[in-house]
Amino acid sequence: MSKSACVCVVGLLVAGGVAGAGAEGEPAAPRGPDRWSPRDVICSQRGIPESAKFPSDSIEVANECEVTSTCTIIKATWWGGYMERRPTYPDSAVFNVRFYGDLVCTPTGLLAEFLGIKLPGTFIGNDPDELPCYRYDLEVAIPLEPGKFWMGIQALATSETRLPPKWGRLGDEIFLGCGSQWRFPDFATWFEDQIPHEWDASQEFEVEEPTPARSTSWGALRGLYR
Repeated sequence: MSKSACVCVVGLLVAGGVAGAGAEGEPAAPRGPDRWSPRDVICSQRGIPESAKFPSDSIEVANECEVTSTCTIIKATWWGGYMERRPTYPDSAVFNVRFYGDLVCTPTGLLAEFLGIKLPGTFIGNDPDELPCYRYDLEVAIPLEPGKFWMGIQALATSETRLPPKWGRLGDEIFLGCGSQWRFPDFATWFEDQIPHEWDASQEFEVEEPTPARSTSWGALRGLYR
């Protein structure tokens, strides 16, 4: 559940394809400037059913992350679940998702927002109270400069979930970096989460780094066409 500011490589794009095994099972050799990392995972704080839940059906809960180079977020993941017993639970939930800049461990300056997004949840298990927990994935395209950013999650009431939805965001009290913040959507003030201690809401991001200029023989060929 720790937060990491460094980048963890998941795959390598090599000459237009994903790096894999070479002949007879040997690893493929790196290809110099043709090699780059298209899908890095950052701030991996995966939610588990034993984690605490912070209610976000009427408030927005935000957590921060840090990137060390210019990149674009292409996928955001968070975890949460319902906080009241029902005979059945909806297989999807509706969210407002917002991204912010950072000002001394506080969200500031809206970078992007996705309002009223209905997402299916991937069931990951029940918590100790036998209430269901889920993972949610959202594809985005948000360019970032090096530094911290925040993602805020607010669950919305729908006819499927009735009023209120009683949905909570999973988190953990073991973390590195800034503690999570929350606010009422109609107010600008952010408050530090304490349930009863400071905590980090679970989240994970996939980023895509810019493609570097690849080597070419055009400089040599151009002389033939003068």
